[in-house]
Amino acid sequence: MEGTLMVFKNRGFTLLEVLIAVFIMVTVLGVLMGVIGQNFRLLNKALNALRETHILNQVAHQIIQTGDIEEGETTREWNSKECKVVITRIEEYRDVPLYKICISLNHRRLCFLHYPGSNFGVKNPFFEKND
Repeated sequence: MEGTLMVFKNRGFTLLEVLIAVFIMVTVLGVLMGVIGQNFRLLNKALNALRETHILNQVAHQIIQTGDIEEGETTREWNSKECKVVITRIEEYRDVPLYKICISLNHRRLCFLHYPGSNFGVKNPFFEKND
């Protein structure tokens, strides 16, 4: 009966097994760090785009509120950022001037149509009925 029951002794891991396990763990950790880094870069790009869009909206709001609409190309500053503003008079409809206003910051651009008094309770001449 001797020798029929074999008891395996726990000898631990061989050097090759340890090296393979360490290689797998380092590879997985590297991939995870790469994915996390990519997500942070994308998040940073999105936050920069949101910040620039907010600045463009604030400059547009400032132009409309002050009523400072002069045809031509100027620069406006908001939060120490220089924005290029191009105002073009398109046409006059029922004695009301219509302007195209384009504001650009870096690679972002915001364009809209505006006529004086359009946001401050003045009757809209484009929707008045003809008698």
